[in-house]
Order: sequence, then C-alpha cells, then structure tokens
Amino acid sequence: MVISAKNRAFKKNSVLQLCSAICNIVSLSVFVLVLPKYAPNASEWLADYFLALAYLMPIFVFFSYELRKLTACGDTEYLGIFNSQRIRGLYYSVGVSLLAIGALVAFGFVRDPLLLVSLLFYKFETTLSDQVSANFENQQRFDRVVVSDLLKTTVFLVGIFGSCLSGFAEFGIIIAVSLRCIVMVSLDLRWNGFSFKWFSHTVAADRALMFAGLGSFLISLIGSVPRVLASFYFGDVGVNVIGIGQTLNRAGQILSASMSQALIATRSGRNTGMFHRITLITCAQLF
Repeated sequence: MVISAKNRAFKKNSVLQLCSAICNIVSLSVFVLVLPKYAPNASEWLADYFLALAYLMPIFVFFSYELRKLTACGDTEYLGIFNSQRIRGLYYSVGVSLLAIGALVAFGFVRDPLLLVSLLFYKFETTLSDQVSANFENQQRFDRVVVSDLLKTTVFLVGIFGSCLSGFAEFGIIIAVSLRCIVMVSLDLRWNGFSFKWFSHTVAADRALMFAGLGSFLISLIGSVPRVLASFYFGDVGVNVIGIGQTLNRAGQILSASMSQALIATRSGRNTGMFHRITLITCAQLF
C-alpha cells in the first residue's frame, strides 16, 4: 500500500514537473526560433543573443551559490536564510553584470547593448522566479509551480508576439518580462508571504557557498568560452552552431532536473539527508 501510494504520488509529481519543464523550454525556444525573425538580420541577432548569454550566465551562476538546490531540498527552518542569501547574490549579479556590460560596450565587443540590458532584465526575473519555485518544491507544492509557470509563459508569449510586431525584438523582451513580473508579484509572492522580506533583509553567503558558486562558475565557462572564441574565429555562423547545440542540451537538462526533483520529493521524503537529496539531483542532471 505504501509503495502504491508513493507510485501514485510520483506519477502526479512527474506530470506536474513535466508541465513546468515544457513551459521553461517553450520560453527558451522563443529566443531561438521566434525573436530572430523579427530582427533585421536573423543570424546576427541570434549570434548576439548567444554571446550575451555567454557574458551574463557565468556571473549569475556564480552568485547563485547553488542555493536553488539547497532551497528545494533543504530543511524548512533554513529557508529564510537561503532566500536571503540568494537575493543578496541576485543583487551582486545585477551590479556586476551592469559593470560588465559597460566594459563590453566601451571596448566595442557588443553590437546591440539594448539586447544585453533586456536579457539582464530577463535573467533577473527568471532567477527570482526560480527561487520562488524552489520554495514551492520544498513544500512539495508542485501544483503551484505549474500554475505559476503556465501563467508566466502565457503572458510572456503574448508580450513577445504583441510587442515584436513593431519590429524591435528587444522591446518585446522587456514588455514580456514585465508581464511575467506582474504575475510573480501578484501570485507567487502572495503564496509566499514572507518572500517580500527577502529584498530588504539579505544575508551574505558564507565561504562554503562561495566555493560552491566558484565551482558552478567554472563549469559554466565550458559553455560560455566556446561561444566567445567562435565569434573571433568563425563569426556569427560558428556562434550560432555552438549556441543551438547548447540550447538543445539545456532543454534536456531542464527535463532531467524536473524528473529528478519529482523523484526525490516522492521517494526520499523529509527524513533523507539534505546532502543525499542534493547529490541525487545533481547526478541526475549530468545525464
């Protein structure tokens, strides 16, 4: 009876997590399949997009300190600390990213500064939204994750297609992300009432989290450095080939992470050690 109940719970959680993963993949696909068509030069815009992510992703990955996994799998009593540390890292990410964008523009490495700024806004919103989803997963409220993702994906698509008719893809990103922020503030943060305190009561990361962030940063360079090198030696075509391949890989990681989270939440339970749960999720994401 216990095994049967766990199997039913796993099937339910898997379906919910799969829906959430599909929403994330749809949003990811918009940048590769839709937005370039509204740009004057599709190949050039796509290359600029992949390079922008190559510049921004390592920064956000480092300052995330792997707190997403800790929040989703950690003990409930530590959620307030994890959330506060993640928000402090988010502030650092935005500040360092703005400095990096200024340097890139000053040295002429960026053709479209507005695209970088719009993607920075997108990364800010998705990082904050991801942290809220981690809280829901910790509470095993996968239904709330799905409802939130469905609404945010819907308004994102509406904003993209509505705004891009003007011919400015960057403007479409800003409008679409603004709509996602409205959903997050009106829905997600209300479901987590204490979340409003994250923004003013932040906590600095300790040394262990800094090392975790450094490890993730080094791994993220595996995806970022080839894009930058390709831009110098092979131009836009080389960047796009590498970027599309990495995007497909990222879609697979999203699916793997969603299924592993459903499995750990169902099979492990709260009595399983936090380190064990995090290790299982990390190993699942490697395949």
